[in-house]
Amino acid sequence: VELGLRMAGVAFAGCGAVVLRRTAGAAESARARRAGVVGAARARRPGALLMRDWAMGASGKDGQLAPKELIADALQNSGTRVVIFSKTSCSFSTRVKQLFDSMGEPYKAIELNRLPNGGAVQMALLEMTGQRTVPNVFINQEHVGGCDKTMEALRSGELDKMLSRA
Repeated sequence: VELGLRMAGVAFAGCGAVVLRRTAGAAESARARRAGVVGAARARRPGALLMRDWAMGASGKDGQLAPKELIADALQNSGTRVVIFSKTSCSFSTRVKQLFDSMGEPYKAIELNRLPNGGAVQMALLEMTGQRTVPNVFINQEHVGGCDKTMEALRSGELDKMLSRA
């Protein structure tokens, strides 16, 4: 399995997390989906990174990471400055991802509606941040907020400041 995933451009990043490099087009995304990767970016979303469900060799029920462990792992091992907890069906999540795409800023999107324990992850995010809704945006492991807060940070110039901090 690891060889097949490596051929699809997958990089293994500790604790069972798997991320893919930035994709160039639909053919590469199709190969990634066949290799078991979810949330594959399309050519119209050049800044998106691909992610795999954290169910590989993890520590929770059925091999999944516990929600708080998944969040910590995503924030610490994303390989990007931006992590977005979102849902594929949420227009606000789409708007935030489009913002980072337009900025050319790579991000990792964790699609909660595609995780078997997505509801539990969303509840853990509520405990951590006080925010119930998606998207739930983090920059450099610092909580920004949802769509409105992210757009407000863009307008005020705070978003650029946050992204410039290493």
